[in-house]
Amino acid sequence: MRTWLTERFGIEVPVVGAPMAGVGAGRLAAAVSAAGALGMIGVPSAATAEWIAEQAAIAGGAGRPYGIGLLAWTLDGDPARLDAVLDARPSLVSVSFGPYAGHVERLRRAGITVVTQAGTTDEARAAERAGVDAVVARGSEAGGHGRGDVATLPLLQSVLDEVRIPG
Repeated sequence: MRTWLTERFGIEVPVVGAPMAGVGAGRLAAAVSAAGALGMIGVPSAATAEWIAEQAAIAGGAGRPYGIGLLAWTLDGDPARLDAVLDARPSLVSVSFGPYAGHVERLRRAGITVVTQAGTTDEARAAERAGVDAVVARGSEAGGHGRGDVATLPLLQSVLDEVRIPG
């Protein structure tokens, strides 16, 4: 199967693991990537730059593409965290939940594909204006930071109708 995901990242399975902070570290990301998809490291709010570097080394150890998921609200207080992500050079960075727009251009200049999560169509439009490469439509069924605004399928249809970037 050929999709935007398989073509962009050179993966066999068009699946991206969820960046689950606390349970989705380097070993899980590496296993998902080894299976042909794109594994993600979920960076917890208390993680240090050293932890990020260590987990990225584990995830990227086999030379397969992987990604890192960041909580935007944690980045401004500790710039070393974003520096560690840039040094790791993951294929994908998801930066969501807070003021992410100021980090998009720096990540993209480093050659990293950038996505953010959107729980409404307005958030998806804002993500496109911020310059992300793709938007993740996160419906009310999503775990973690999801809101109950709209279910995934109607949200996805609205996002696909309203933005030009992949959703």
